[in-house]
Amino acid sequence: MKQTKLKFRYLFSVVLTLILTALLAACDGDDETEEPTDTTTTTVLETTTTVEVTTPTTESAAAPSEEAPTMMGDLRDFNLTASTTGQDLIDRISEEEASCIEEAFGETIFQFMLQSPLLTQNADPSAAGPLFNCMTTENVVLFSVASLDAQAGGWAPESRECITTVSLEHPQAIFIRMGLSLEGDPESPAETLDYNVLIHECLTNEEKKEFTLALWLGLDQNSPSTGQDIYDLLTESEAQCVAENLSEQQFAAMMAAQPLEAVQIGSTVGSQCISQETNEKIFTNVTSWAMGGVSEETLSCLGDFAKQYPEFVALLAAGLEALQNIPADDFVRITDVGNAQYDCMTEEELLTIQENATTAMSTAAEQ
Repeated sequence: MKQTKLKFRYLFSVVLTLILTALLAACDGDDETEEPTDTTTTTVLETTTTVEVTTPTTESAAAPSEEAPTMMGDLRDFNLTASTTGQDLIDRISEEEASCIEEAFGETIFQFMLQSPLLTQNADPSAAGPLFNCMTTENVVLFSVASLDAQAGGWAPESRECITTVSLEHPQAIFIRMGLSLEGDPESPAETLDYNVLIHECLTNEEKKEFTLALWLGLDQNSPSTGQDIYDLLTESEAQCVAENLSEQQFAAMMAAQPLEAVQIGSTVGSQCISQETNEKIFTNVTSWAMGGVSEETLSCLGDFAKQYPEFVALLAAGLEALQNIPADDFVRITDVGNAQYDCMTEEELLTIQENATTAMSTAAEQ
């Protein structure tokens, strides 16, 4: 078996209830119950937890061998719903994987897990180590695809099959989306971004729009900036125009709101008060704020991007309601150029935007 390390960078919204409930059961159960031995080696580094995960590679799992796992089935068409339990998962993996999970968690917790739903929004990602430690890389990928499918509300069958194919070829791409990363980042952020673009291209236009809006809403909610920061970017005459044309209540709400909501409030007077040049400045700065800041070179390049694609900037400046109401085909036609902005970013910034996208999708799912 090839030893693989998975780093749990951020918790995705769709995670395992069995992990949380198992730990709670272990902590709150009868004192006479012997707690299972923790078989996971965990090192906590601020918000990053590194968990050693030993899994066979897809190639080794597929190669004929006397030691190959005895398969009960696979997770390619595994569906996660509110009623899906640990037993449903165990029934779909090999006997060796199931036995490993039982040994890792202990008999009491394992039996409790079998009866428990798999989906929740609140769990400790580091506790998933024993589960993934016992599953083949292929099954970790397939389980990740099923998790993202559940979060999206169910992709079209063709979309899921396409995403599965891309993810099996490039596991790092789906792990990034799950908030996981192979220890050492064997693939560069630019490569994983390219693979994520391939995953995005698997979606229908309706699915692309839903995903992009959820991503933008999540990034917006996690942004440290407010309408006050946007207002400060306006010229003196633009600021005066906005203040004069909004009611006192609207103005106060805009100043305190998150960027997208602030733009929505301001959009009622934006077309008559705010220039295209200022909208470009707003776009570049809001993007930077959502990433926790970017280099001056990146900020300048984003400004050039905004000038090159005025329709993209105009759509964002139109406000959230306009984004929600535009037909999916038109939305995708306009926003597809958005991938060009990633050419502006450094490797570190590309990694940051992918990590921030994971937490953003988690935030959006909780709204």
